[in-house]
Parts: sequence; structure tokens; C-alpha cells
Amino acid sequence: MRVRTMLAMASVLWVLSGCRQYPASECEKYLAAVDVSVRVPMDDSSNSAVPLNNQQVIAGTLAPPATLQIKRAAVQIGNSGGAAQGKIALKLCQDEHCTIGKAALAGSKDNEYLPVTLESEFSLRQGGGVVRYELARESGDDKLVVWVYPAQGKASLTINGNPENKTLNLMLYQR
Repeated sequence: MRVRTMLAMASVLWVLSGCRQYPASECEKYLAAVDVSVRVPMDDSSNSAVPLNNQQVIAGTLAPPATLQIKRAAVQIGNSGGAAQGKIALKLCQDEHCTIGKAALAGSKDNEYLPVTLESEFSLRQGGGVVRYELARESGDDKLVVWVYPAQGKASLTINGNPENKTLNLMLYQR
């Protein structure tokens, strides 16, 4: 099982690095509609649900997992079986560069990733500074939770002003 996981990771890293070595037209020719995703490093042996109420913000940091041109992101949520309403906003920053994306909860799936389309492409550099993020509940009721996991590496999370050694389950997508 471990060998299969390592082979899968190696092929993803090859696509991530290999595609950026060629003109965009070549990448599109061979990877047409393929999104490449990278999950933020974490210990997925345990998790916990953290409520994200109206106007609440959860902030965190993480070490950049790879050099990526991020078009969208996704965060794992729990929506009380589809009952949660409203919108969230996700802000990503590295060094002085930031972008934001928003997503409506309508139609989201419980305990799955909620896709967040970013307003502008975000250039994430593995050799750059720490990535800072904020997940904000812009509107809605009290039925939304986000799934957090024990952090690995330089990741941290601040919940209600308290720093914790946890991280959101974030997925970053490049095309």
C-alpha cells in the first residue's frame, strides 16, 4: 500500500513540475481538462468538527506544499446533511500576494470538499514564505462545520483566538 501511495505522489509531482516546463498549449494538449490537486499536509489519523458561524473567521498558516498556479481551492465541510445555508470566503496569501474566493453552501455535499473559485490565479512558490489563509463565514446559519486535522510541519490554525496545532483539510487545484 505504501509503495502504491508513493508512486501516485511521484506521478503527481511529475505532472506538476513537468507541465510547467513547457508552453501552456503543450500542457493543454496532453492534460486537456485535467486538474492537478494537492492536499495540504496533515495527519489524517483523526479529525474534529469546528463550527463556523455567521461572521466567524478561522485563520491559519501552512508551508507551501509545491510550486503551483492555483485556480481554485476546496475545503472539507460538514453541512448538517445539506441544511447549512449562506456563503463562505477563503483568502490565500503568500508574501505580499493575496487572492480571495467565495462559495455558496447551496448544493454542497455533507462531509465533502466545497469548491472555492478564486478571483485571480494564485502563484504559490514552494521556496516562498509561509502561506496564510482565512476562512470566513460571510452569511448563514449555525449548521456549518469545517473539518480540522492534526497539523504536520509548519501548519497552524487559530480558532476563536486560540492557536492550535491543527489545519483545515484544504485541497489546492492547478490546471
